[in-house]
Amino acid sequence: MKKYNNKSKYFKDWTTKKLKMEATIYDHMIHSIECYGTRDVVALMGISKELEKRGINIGSKISFSK
Repeated sequence: MKKYNNKSKYFKDWTTKKLKMEATIYDHMIHSIECYGTRDVVALMGISKELEKRGINIGSKISFSK
């Protein structure tokens, strides 16, 4: 069984719970309050990729008004 380390700088070492929490935070910063930098976008992409490796599908939310 793999031992996870939430204090690691590598996403692969984080628990799934921490990855989900961080993904939610980054998504909110980027898509809701629109206060982010390039590193935030890259971090969200890396976290999303790690979650997908673990079999967790991430959706995107796009909506259009008339």
